[in-house]
Amino acid sequence: MHFLPYVDYNNVWIVPVGHCLLFGVTSNFIAYAFRQGKRLSNPNAYAPNMVPHATRDLIERRGKDLTVPSDFGRKYKSIIQYRGSYTMEDWLHFVEAFSPYLFSPGTLPPLLQTMWNHLVKAILHYFHAGTTYTDDASREAAASMLEFAKLVETHFPRKYCTFNLHMAVCR
Repeated sequence: MHFLPYVDYNNVWIVPVGHCLLFGVTSNFIAYAFRQGKRLSNPNAYAPNMVPHATRDLIERRGKDLTVPSDFGRKYKSIIQYRGSYTMEDWLHFVEAFSPYLFSPGTLPPLLQTMWNHLVKAILHYFHAGTTYTDDASREAAASMLEFAKLVETHFPRKYCTFNLHMAVCR
């Protein structure tokens, strides 16, 4: 590397966007949202920014309604039970096809819903076949990713400010 003055260590090993956004950022967000937490003093309240157990049950019930055509590939696997075994294909199918129903408006706590909307906008920009790649669309996706990262930094524990999140915002 030191023989090539035009080479920068930051640009030699680029993290693939699928690994970065799907395996990194998306899986971390879902892990945080569905983490196990203690109830607060109010028996109906849970730790902030956590999907309550009643909502998890609703998502599980909705998941049982999902069917896919044979040419779709893999069928839906519960995001709550099987997310540890999700492949990139599973994550992408979840974001594109399943989450609009499973996370329909009013399902996630307000902050998590806002964050999810920002994350999905960025993911669909980079992965959705029907996306028009214009400068404006790229700027909107980048702005959504940056807003998502700001919310992670403000509301999540520091360990969620990961290298993958940094790469997704800066690259």
